[in-house]
Amino acid sequence: MGKALDIDDLVNYAKKQGVEFGVKYLLLKLPWLATPWISWLATPILRMIVQTLLDEVDLFGFKVNSIFLTSAQAAEYRAAVAKLHGLDDNISDEEWERLENEASESFRNLIRYSA
Repeated sequence: MGKALDIDDLVNYAKKQGVEFGVKYLLLKLPWLATPWISWLATPILRMIVQTLLDEVDLFGFKVNSIFLTSAQAAEYRAAVAKLHGLDDNISDEEWERLENEASESFRNLIRYSA
């Protein structure tokens, strides 16, 4: 089995391909930019513009992903605490400790994803 693909490598590859595609697309849509001397000047500028836009999309995606992960972890923690507070008084010590550890682990996950 092959080596696991790092998500950062995948994002960097997608951004590189996106920049190339974006520049080619703009040169296709604006044919006057594709003339030899103008292309020599315009291509680096277009590359910088497309790269900046892709960096903003990447940052937006990171923020949205963080919000979803944090929301999911917070919901898991709230559910664990609600289960803990909804217990009867005659619960065994082992069961109480298990549920308390579950709530503590949920809290650790929340902090891990939100920090």
